[in-house]
Amino acid sequence: MKAVVLGAGACGLSCAERLLANEFEVEVWAREQQLATTSTIAGAIWYPFHANPIERVRGWAFDSLERYQELARVPQSGVQLRSGCEVFGPGAEPKDWMRELPALREVEARELPRGAARGFEFQAPVVETPVYLAWLERRVNTLGGTLRARNVLAFEEAFASAPLVVDATGLGARELAQDSDLHPVAGQVVRVEQFGCERFVLDFSGAQPTYVIPRAHDVVLGGSLEDPDADEAARHAALEGIRARCRQLEPRLAGAREIGTARGQRPARSVVRLEAESPRPGRLLVHDYGHGGAGITLSWGCAEEVASIARKWRDGR
Repeated sequence: MKAVVLGAGACGLSCAERLLANEFEVEVWAREQQLATTSTIAGAIWYPFHANPIERVRGWAFDSLERYQELARVPQSGVQLRSGCEVFGPGAEPKDWMRELPALREVEARELPRGAARGFEFQAPVVETPVYLAWLERRVNTLGGTLRARNVLAFEEAFASAPLVVDATGLGARELAQDSDLHPVAGQVVRVEQFGCERFVLDFSGAQPTYVIPRAHDVVLGGSLEDPDADEAARHAALEGIRARCRQLEPRLAGAREIGTARGQRPARSVVRLEAESPRPGRLLVHDYGHGGAGITLSWGCAEEVASIARKWRDGR
């Protein structure tokens, strides 16, 4: 059976890969190439952030964690397993899911950065997104999938080519799916040269998320939750806040050379939308969007569920 996947970010490409693995013929249609998608700007580290409902998010996240652990053994994938620490301010507690992570260790007070009350060490996949998305495109092509540049204004255009359509359009679903619950939440990152930083540091207990994420050739500093229409002064202030908070977590950043900044818009929603509908007999539309700040983190778990829905529908026809 043929399927059309709309969207070439991490979620769309993961869905395409899983459908191909389940013997669907797949075309990926995207308005923009993957190097222009929000996924490419991401940090990115496996961490369920800014996404609900938590009971479903947890399952998708841990399914994805298992896949990323496998991909970390593939040198060309851009995925590395790194150790690091999440710290918490006074009164803040770790999420319940964190206690399920293997090799979790509460760090001693002497190991904590200034201002932190508690901290937990764990291992997580760090995804170098430009490398990873290019690898994922190649993976889709190798399995027989096709990527096409196409701007779709209505699902009917995709159904003219295939009975199964997957909507992984991110913010594009506001218009395409007429979803008023979907909204952008802007965020920025700062990139500095790699200065020998090997461990990540996270602090999500404040009003703004803060993280230092080392990659092979640079270190990503973040983050922010901003109004997408923020003016230049507000954007500048957000970047300054990122620099200051990250230097508190990692003092060595004071001597690191900055090499760039980036700004993207997370596709946020009250809950992630992963559900199927049948607009008419013989057609299936599966939505997979609204992942907020956890698109990379949830992508494989969601893609596996999308493929399961599609397979059961195909086999039951």
